[in-house]
Amino acid sequence: MNLRGEPLALRRLHTEFGLPAPAVGARLAVVIVGLGDLRLGLLVDRLETQQDAVIKPIQGPVRSIRGIAGATEL
Repeated sequence: MNLRGEPLALRRLHTEFGLPAPAVGARLAVVIVGLGDLRLGLLVDRLETQQDAVIKPIQGPVRSIRGIAGATEL
C-alpha cells in the first residue's frame, strides 16, 4: 500500500491471531501502527471507533503472550 508516497507493508490481522478469514470480497480497513519511524498496516474487517493512543510496554507474565506488546490507558 502507498501511504503518503511511501510503501507500507500490510499484514492480515486474522492470520496473525489464527482467526477466521473475512468473507471473500468483504470491505477491509487498514489500521496503521508504528514504532518510531517504522509503520505497518493491519488489515481488519471492521473498526469500532477511531482513536490515537500511546502504547506502553507491559511487564510481568502477560509480556510472553503472543500478539500482546503493550497496553494503554484510554
